This record gives sequence, structure tokens and C-alpha cells, in this order.
Amino acid sequence: MVFWLAFPILYGTISLIRGMYDGFYPYFFLNPNGHIPYGVGSYANVALVIIGLSFVYCMLGFLLILINRIIFRFKNEKFLQDKILKG
Repeated sequence: MVFWLAFPILYGTISLIRGMYDGFYPYFFLNPNGHIPYGVGSYANVALVIIGLSFVYCMLGFLLILINRIIFRFKNEKFLQDKILKG
């Protein structure tokens, strides 16, 4: 789970560092210098955006695990039922 959170945090950090040097931010919500719609206005707002994206990323990861477990459970039940019937 911790590895999932590393990607959005690392991407946001690298984008901020790059933006400080050349002024290019890949998305408006990572630009702390401009006001909406060109940026979010401050580094605190950028940090909130990165935290929010990390949370969404984590929840999607948990959802994928849950879906995988449900599918795996149905496949195992079907396999066991087929094995018992052929038995």
C-alpha cells in the first residue's frame, strides 16, 4: 500500500522542483505561483492537492484489491462446485 502513495507524492515533488527551475508546471493544480485557472495560489494549496490525489489514488488501489478478491472468491467457489459435481 505504501508503494501506491509514493507515485503521486514523488510526481508532485518532482514537478514542483522542476517548475521552480524552468517555470513549467505540467498541470495548473501544481502551479503555486498563479491564481485559478492558471494555478492554485500557494505551496500550501499544492500540498493539499497532492494529499487529495494521494488519498484518491489509495482508495482506487483498495477498490482494485477488493474487486480482485471478490472475483477470486467467485472463481474458487465455481471451481470447487465443478470439482464436487464431477467428483
